[in-house]
Amino acid sequence: MESVHYLLRSPFGEGTCRTYTFGGLQVNLLEASLNGPLYSNFRVNEPVMEFGFVAQGTLLVHRCLEPHPAVVEAQESYQEYLQEFRARFHYLPEEPFRGLRISFNRDFLDRHQLQAQYGQFLHTEKHQRVQTQSYKTQEIIEEMLADPKEGTLKRLFLESRVLELMTIQLDHTLNADSAPTATDQVVKKVHAARALIERDLATSLTIPQIARQVGLNEGTLKREFKKAFGQGLFEHGQTLRMEKACEWLVSGTQPIYAIAEALGYQNATHFTHAFKKHTGITPSKYRRGI
Repeated sequence: MESVHYLLRSPFGEGTCRTYTFGGLQVNLLEASLNGPLYSNFRVNEPVMEFGFVAQGTLLVHRCLEPHPAVVEAQESYQEYLQEFRARFHYLPEEPFRGLRISFNRDFLDRHQLQAQYGQFLHTEKHQRVQTQSYKTQEIIEEMLADPKEGTLKRLFLESRVLELMTIQLDHTLNADSAPTATDQVVKKVHAARALIERDLATSLTIPQIARQVGLNEGTLKREFKKAFGQGLFEHGQTLRMEKACEWLVSGTQPIYAIAEALGYQNATHFTHAFKKHTGITPSKYRRGI
């Protein structure tokens, strides 16, 4: 396996780009905070399939001879069949970018006996498609971005995750209409709800407030949020507050009343009660390592 790691530095921004190539497969992972637009040119001289997944940020895919780029936003993916293809990938700087691109040729398909399945895909007219990622896809993308392994273990890990993603993408492509479904839109709104909670832990938004801001009814929001993240909205916010409290208690010198205030509690007593209920011990004991 060939692996190449780049560090992104000023004036472009800060971050890392990692590329792994083996057995007809290439995986490119990018995590960066950009100071300005970042461009990456891509050219192939043989037929390949390309999948792209955005976890955070926005990617524009400019294809040669096409007037308008494909716009891929957070929690979206795209897929294309490329033949003697040239393209420019344009990463926007408005927010940090996290995502990955996967390309594979017929050698990879032959090795995994996938020619028939992808032959079926290639005979459709849907050679390019932007779609909302499923919950499972998002979990796999986060695993791939975070995984620290190298060498043989990395190769085995990447190949297994790529095959999972291919299964999900192929199933979606061959069974879904070209337009985003209502479920696709719900997925994006549920993630927008989580972002609202995480953005300001000191502000306890009510479920009706969150539902209005993301454009979902309360019942759908509560049901789909728990399905996606395994917790209700209130529980998720509470978990995040406790995680942040633990971090500050261990690494900082803020008094407990200041931590309570920063996390939106009325006073230190309310915070202490919530913290003990969550962890089993008081904040002061947690800070002392008891």
